[in-house]
Amino acid sequence: MDKYMSSFVETIGDYVKESDKTFNTLAQRMGSEYDAKIARTTLNDVMKLIPGLFVRDKLKVLDELVQNTKRLDYFLSIPQDEQVVYVSMLLDGSL
Repeated sequence: MDKYMSSFVETIGDYVKESDKTFNTLAQRMGSEYDAKIARTTLNDVMKLIPGLFVRDKLKVLDELVQNTKRLDYFLSIPQDEQVVYVSMLLDGSL
């Protein structure tokens, strides 16, 4: 193989490697966005189950939870009775 062909093959190889990295990054981002959408839908469904919650309070809690993924993950992992207490603590500022 002459040096021009070798250089061409190397360039194509580099292009394929970079394309693969780009596609992997894109797939991860799409997966993360999909996971976030599922979490928001789940969170909304859970918030509907909490009795006596005004829309204003619900929106305040939703905003706090979607801004803080650690809190969101924790909130979605605890039982419903503890979620009610957690929401109350978020609203009164004791959390």
